Amino acid sequence: MLRSSHAIAGALVIVAAACSQSNPITIAHTPTPLVRDSIIVTVINDHFYEARVHAVYGQGLRYPLGVMGMKRENGPFTIPWHIEELAFEIDMITISGRYVSDEIPVQPGDLVELRIPPNISSSAFFTAIRQE
Repeated sequence: MLRSSHAIAGALVIVAAACSQSNPITIAHTPTPLVRDSIIVTVINDHFYEARVHAVYGQGLRYPLGVMGMKRENGPFTIPWHIEELAFEIDMITISGRYVSDEIPVQPGDLVELRIPPNISSSAFFTAIRQE
């Protein structure tokens, strides 16, 4: 059993995708999905405040990931995969501000790492959502 988990971990290192500094999401495509029809999400909150995070597919499928502690890695979270592109909605807890990320294409078995930047209000990847 340990042998197969080491093989999977080794495969993930080989297929890890590089990402530019302007894009706070990294996707590692796995040759064989770890969880069928699901993706794994890890959230790294580099902000000074806690944030509530939802994974959002298309126009309405929302999956709450929970409250992400400040200055720490949270997860991993397993969410269902859907054919629509994935975005993340970030709701800052202590300060006012809600943001949505750009949409990204994902496939079953992908490992997604979302990084919430300390300067989310000026990030080119996150768009502020108007409060009503």
